[in-house]
Amino acid sequence: MEADPMSQLQSVLPWQHDLWQRLTEQHRQQRLPHALLLCGEPGLGKAQFSKALGQYLLCQQPQLRDGLLRSCGHCKGCMLNAQGSHPDLVEIVPEGRGKAIKVDQIRELVSTISLSAQQGGYRVVVLGPAEAMNINAANALLKVLEEPGSRTLFALYSHLPGRIVATIRSRCQALHLSQPDRAQAIEWLNQQSDVEGDLAEMLNLAGGAPLAALELVMNGSAAQRKTLYQALKLVISGEGSSSQAAEKLVKTRVLDLLDWWLILVQDLIRFQATQDPACINSLTAKKMIIALSQRLSAQQMFGFTDRIQQYRHYLMSRNNPNERLLLEDLLIDWGNLFRPRSLSGLADRSEGLLI
Repeated sequence: MEADPMSQLQSVLPWQHDLWQRLTEQHRQQRLPHALLLCGEPGLGKAQFSKALGQYLLCQQPQLRDGLLRSCGHCKGCMLNAQGSHPDLVEIVPEGRGKAIKVDQIRELVSTISLSAQQGGYRVVVLGPAEAMNINAANALLKVLEEPGSRTLFALYSHLPGRIVATIRSRCQALHLSQPDRAQAIEWLNQQSDVEGDLAEMLNLAGGAPLAALELVMNGSAAQRKTLYQALKLVISGEGSSSQAAEKLVKTRVLDLLDWWLILVQDLIRFQATQDPACINSLTAKKMIIALSQRLSAQQMFGFTDRIQQYRHYLMSRNNPNERLLLEDLLIDWGNLFRPRSLSGLADRSEGLLI
């Protein structure tokens, strides 16, 4: 049995409907700009939305379904998009996680976009995250944005639009994709197949972004987070060294560990200030957070928050850092918070590591 072509096309997510209606109406009135910049937090489906819009523009007979104009799923354009082979839809992304979009990718685009649309309609370029372009790539794209040609759409998306060069931003119509309300996000997560675990906690940890929450569910992060909490308890109790705790965490990406650790400390700060368990996002660690909030001062917690942020910046801005050494150093600081003179030397010890 052949797969339904519609299942191979990008869908419009429930919290994107208002923006979708706005853009399809602009298109119907022939007022769609040649360049869009879709901004929002990671995990809201910006790439999916951008590609769905491109597929809609290349559909030869869009249809109204559930109140929205959508790709029909059956015309030649939709069939080509379902196969990922439409010649008039170009997608540009980094060649690997954490890598830049390079000038060669943009140069190849320039040679493609200079030709007429092979199917006689729109030409669509989906590019993102746009902040991943290096300066040479951005300058090369700028030349194309200035003279895009008729019936051409550039659909850029970005997690951090402030990092995109101003000349690129000024040539795009900026659109903001907001988070769904909590009930809508939970309902959508419940509709996804094979989703298990505490969805409320996953949504908390993902900052309210449903796709990011779904990724947390699917990648087994719940077990990894529990291992982090166990390692933190080991160091607090003095029953294990920072090296032993780090060994338990060796299979988990350090940036993920720092993100979860940061959320836990922020939970500590909020609970200590409010004494309201409902403010805790790390539900799995709720008992631990309530207990630790009695042992730390606000000064200690804010100081350690700064320390985690400092190490995150270090990881993201340096090539090939010694992640194991960094993690052990932070675990030592964590243990020292629960021992006498915990504030002494915190700011000095890692100075050599961060130079």
